[in-house]
Amino acid sequence: ATIANVGGDDTKDSDVNPMTGQTQSVTLTPGENNTNLDAGFVSTTVVAPVLSLQKLVSLSKANLGDLLTYTLVVSNTGSTSANTTVRDSLGTGASYVANSASFPASTSFTVGNPVSLWNIPVISAGQSLSMTYQVRIDSTGIIYNSSTIPGDTAKVCTSVSVTICMGQEYVLTATAGRTSYNWYRNGVLITDQTTNVLTITEAGSYSLAPDNTSGQCADFSCCPFIVEMDSLPAFQTRVIPATCLGTNVQANGQIILSNFKPGLQYQYSAGGTFNPAASLSGAPKVIPADGVLVSTLGNPATPQMYTVRVYNRSGCYVDQTVILITTVCGCPADACIPFVIKQIKRPQRIGTPR
Repeated sequence: ATIANVGGDDTKDSDVNPMTGQTQSVTLTPGENNTNLDAGFVSTTVVAPVLSLQKLVSLSKANLGDLLTYTLVVSNTGSTSANTTVRDSLGTGASYVANSASFPASTSFTVGNPVSLWNIPVISAGQSLSMTYQVRIDSTGIIYNSSTIPGDTAKVCTSVSVTICMGQEYVLTATAGRTSYNWYRNGVLITDQTTNVLTITEAGSYSLAPDNTSGQCADFSCCPFIVEMDSLPAFQTRVIPATCLGTNVQANGQIILSNFKPGLQYQYSAGGTFNPAASLSGAPKVIPADGVLVSTLGNPATPQMYTVRVYNRSGCYVDQTVILITTVCGCPADACIPFVIKQIKRPQRIGTPR
């Protein structure tokens, strides 16, 4: 027999004294009915364990290179012991930090790619066990992580902002087949976007209304996709032709940048457009403080074009083309140093949108 008179609703509690097996005495008048007297009992047979899974993440918004800490909690709310194995699936964009896992000594954790296993040989009735581990964020977008046990699944996510260049577009694609697509920017419905594809042209926090038929944490519903906008780098390029030593032309032509912000990177190649495969300066490198990119250009037989590409920290870049004029030693001074600057701004997409 259960405990008598528990709770505030007399129509739902048990009225039987567990010691006597009797209710209190009740007197009924003729024609009166009393249906509030109940006898409640608890089964003494063994019931199956009831396991549940909870997952937490340390940051809902993070930056590239940050560390995330995941916490897994398995609870047994049943009346008997159990055993289980948690399958932990790490999504793309993050990598496990070696030796970062902390778990009970009675359990074991095996790191996999992308699925790791937390094996729990015994979890007693009423007991909860937890473990933690860390990952490093390797890419932008939304980092998902899900864990499962038989009968339960837990999923968390973290938003890592994506930076695009001014004038650039970014395309989000959700899973096809939903009955409706309601996109939001900064919490406001975008009325003219109703398909599974969203074209982004401005900074903001973008999300998709949840769809209960699409499963837990559907695309862009639990964590927003955050877009930041970066301006194109500003600078000026000039070229200084080779100089004369007597009647001999020196190999000391220069390409010089000015009015640039410290920390920008550059490359340059011959020709009217930049050719990454034929970069004369190698991989991108920081612009020198004096702006001199090269000071050993030879004297061309005919005017030679060079294109300089300057990158900002987000990878946005601008190209500028200059023309190195042939130097003729002994010519009038004004004819020995002509140059032309042509500026071409091309906002470009760095990497492939996911």
